Parts: sequence; C-alpha cells; structure tokens
Amino acid sequence: MRKLRTLELAKVGKWGQDGAEITRQDLADVVETFAGKRPVVIGHDGAQDDKAPKFGDVLDVRLNGSGNTLIGDTLFLPEAEGLYADGHYDGWSVSIPRRAADEKRYLHHLAILGAMPPKIPGLKELSAVP
Repeated sequence: MRKLRTLELAKVGKWGQDGAEITRQDLADVVETFAGKRPVVIGHDGAQDDKAPKFGDVLDVRLNGSGNTLIGDTLFLPEAEGLYADGHYDGWSVSIPRRAADEKRYLHHLAILGAMPPKIPGLKELSAVP
C-alpha cells in the first residue's frame, strides 16, 4: 500500500566529511523555488542518467516552525515502497544545488539510501498515512 510519508529532508548545520554547510537561507530558498513534484530516486547516481526511472515524488516542501529543518511530503511508487517498508532502503538524502541564474538553492531530487549512510544523520520520518 502506498503511503504519503512526511520526511525531514535537510537541516541547518555542517554535514559530511567535507563539512558542507546548509543555512536557514538555503532551506528558505528550496521552499521558495519549489516548482511542483521532484523525483525520488534510488541513490544519488540514479538522478544523473536520463534513462534512470524515478521511484516516487516529493509533492511539497516547507520549513518547520523554527526554520531549521526542511520537511517534505513524499509518495513512493510501489517498488520503492516495498524496499523502504522492508528496510532495504532506510535512509535518504536530498540534492539541493544552486541555480545558475540567481544562486538560489532548489530541490533537484530525493535519493533513498541503503548501504550508503546519508550526509545528514538522524533525519526522521514524521508521519506515514495510507
């Protein structure tokens, strides 16, 4: 059964071995630039190939009350839903590059992850509604 999953997508802070920083302004940019659904892929490499399928959609994004966390409503396709529900892919990570036109960040994709840990640890699933 498909579920609408509300996920924490990113948080303010310095993350990963490279210490990449995500600011409140970065997250606000993602909300401002969100222009409809964005793809869910398996692993970040899945978003780099025109022939790769998508496994769902991020339908909407918003900030939490403090503005420090990006939250997204996500719907996985049945194939990804099964892999996620069975624990094969239990982490996720977003790609939020900057647009060349104005340097604002935008949501490129959400990657569900299995063996590779996410750059931002501790992101939570906030709800799952059938």
